[in-house]
Amino acid sequence: LREFYEKTGQATALVQKSSKSAQPAIFDAPYKGMGGESGGVVGMLEVIASDFAKLEAETKSEEETSASEFEKLIKDSKLNKIQMTTDIKHHKESAIDSKARISEKTSEFDMEEQALNASLAEYDALKEECLNTGLDYEEEKKRREETIESLQKALTMLNNLATGVTAER
Repeated sequence: LREFYEKTGQATALVQKSSKSAQPAIFDAPYKGMGGESGGVVGMLEVIASDFAKLEAETKSEEETSASEFEKLIKDSKLNKIQMTTDIKHHKESAIDSKARISEKTSEFDMEEQALNASLAEYDALKEECLNTGLDYEEEKKRREETIESLQKALTMLNNLATGVTAER
């Protein structure tokens, strides 16, 4: 394209030629376009090609970066899934163990509560019997002393009887 446009700048086959007298005074030379100053169509195409190449390089770089980030994300997600699955399994096992221990402790508690209730009932029965004798302390003391004295007399009689039986033989 560059060669073509360079040659067209020199070609004058289709250029209209007129006499100098028909031209206004402001034109010193015939118009040849902006071919030499800005690069023309070829310059514009070169700029477009360089912009496209730059854009393509940036896009490829971004795609590679995104692909590596995606692969890392997938890898991390798989590891997290495995870890979370393991954690869930352990938590379920722990929950089952905890429920079994709760059930065992509940049954132990129920048995202990029944034993406590039986003990409290026995205590209430004995408490009535022990505390409500109808006698005050002095009377109780006197009665105990009388019981002890009568038991000592009985012991003495038994000892005398035992020694008398031994003497007769």
